[in-house]
Amino acid sequence: MTALDLMAMLFETEERVAHCAIQFPDGRRVTGRFHVECWYDAVNQGIIPSPPEMDGGLDTLGLLFQYGAEEGYETNQGRFLTREEAYELANKAHQIKPGTSADERKWLDSEDVIEP
Repeated sequence: MTALDLMAMLFETEERVAHCAIQFPDGRRVTGRFHVECWYDAVNQGIIPSPPEMDGGLDTLGLLFQYGAEEGYETNQGRFLTREEAYELANKAHQIKPGTSADERKWLDSEDVIEP
């Protein structure tokens, strides 16, 4: 968590979706702009070993099952949310870009969120 994140937690009253996040069963959490960025950061932080690349990218679904992790989001107040919970909060906070399919899916993808 950065100093800006801490300042936001202290001074913002409305909870908002702040970052993509991956939470591991032991409670460790990695955040970033995109979920794939979080996976690479988890490797760089030594949380997981470097996985093999598939077709130029990571097999994130396989990694979720292998490590029992969950992809979701972190709020400006430091709370972890599932993709479905994040959709509800982002919708309430008017953070969903118009024209995305989030309303049909009822879960959040990083491309659905309006940049702060």
